[in-house]
Amino acid sequence: MRKIITPVFCIVFAIAIAASGIVWWQTNRITPLIDYSYQVENAFRIFQGEMPYRDFFLVVSPGTYYVMAFIMHLTGGYSHMAQVYYVMMVAFCTVLFTYGLLRLLYKNSLFNVFLLIPLLFSGQSIYAYPLYDPNVALSMLV
Repeated sequence: MRKIITPVFCIVFAIAIAASGIVWWQTNRITPLIDYSYQVENAFRIFQGEMPYRDFFLVVSPGTYYVMAFIMHLTGGYSHMAQVYYVMMVAFCTVLFTYGLLRLLYKNSLFNVFLLIPLLFSGQSIYAYPLYDPNVALSMLV
C-alpha cells in the first residue's frame, strides 16, 4: 500500500498553509473598498433574489457574484470574514491541486515543490478578496 503522508506532502501542505497565511495577512493590511463594494453589492442583490441582466446590469459574467451570494446564504447574510476564509481556502486548494497536477506531469518531487513556491504570491495574496482570479483559478484546477 502506498504511503499518503510523505515528507514531500508535508512540505506541500506547509506551502498551502503559508499561502493561506499570506492571504490572511494581506486582508488585514489593506482594504480596497471601491472595487470590493461593487462586487459585494452585486452579490448581495443576487442573495436577495434579484436576477443579473434582468434586475441590474453587469459588464462581466455573474459567476463570481453567485459564489459570493452562496457564501452569504451559508452565513445568513454578508460576512466579510466568511469571504476572507473563502479566499484563504481557494489559495490553500490551489497549491494542493497544482501539486497534484505537477505530480502527473513530472516525477521529480523536489522540482514540483519548487514550482509551487510562486503560488505563495499568486493573485489571491496580491488582492486578497473574492474576485474573479480566485474563482477562475479554483475552477480551472478542479
